[in-house]
Amino acid sequence: MDSYIFAPPTPLGKGPVRAYYDRLLKGLAHKLNNQTSVVQGFSSLLLMQDDLSEETRENIGHMKRSGEETSTLMGRILTLTSGAQSSEQSIHLNDFLGVLDGSVRKLSTAAEVPYETQVAADLPAVKCDPSRLRELLFELLSNACESASAGGGQVALDVFGPGNYTAESDQRVDIFIRNSGMDFPPEKISEAFSPFVSTKSGEHFGLGLSVAAVLADSINARLGISSENGTTKVWLSIPAAE
Repeated sequence: MDSYIFAPPTPLGKGPVRAYYDRLLKGLAHKLNNQTSVVQGFSSLLLMQDDLSEETRENIGHMKRSGEETSTLMGRILTLTSGAQSSEQSIHLNDFLGVLDGSVRKLSTAAEVPYETQVAADLPAVKCDPSRLRELLFELLSNACESASAGGGQVALDVFGPGNYTAESDQRVDIFIRNSGMDFPPEKISEAFSPFVSTKSGEHFGLGLSVAAVLADSINARLGISSENGTTKVWLSIPAAE
């Protein structure tokens, strides 16, 4: 079995301390979004003028993009807070993954990354919030496609029912997302789920796996990562519905 680094539980738990910091971060995000909306709006108006020099137009363009990137960052921060109440449902995974497949193939096509799947038939149902599971899987697959694209690799999704990877008595569905083309450096793999840690270029926020860790914790799933020999593998283990 590969050696995995697992995401820790939500550090602040689910009590009053967590609620305080959730409220603080959400308030900060909304306040900053208001400010960046002003920057983006006035930048757009200025760019509509015909008499701007190329240098001025370029500088205003930088301001507008910075505002857009800040808004995106605040959206990522909001995902790290508890947000809306979880709505658990019984999810039939074969149908659920079939619907998700089309969106992921569009993503892989845009990234020019080969994508293949191997999903076991007759997977058991899992009980969790479908929107959070969808967001979690899309987050992990987007991250894998981006890494594979940068390194000229490919992406694969493998899904196994109980007894195929973990013990049948554990009653877990195991999902593996693999991408080739880029390694996590050994000095960073231990911090893979920490905020603002990234192996990519500076314009990336380094929040993808942090967001994934929070989403996994919210649906009682285990999330691990290993990276060696040019392949990074993410393991998502979800309890089957009782």
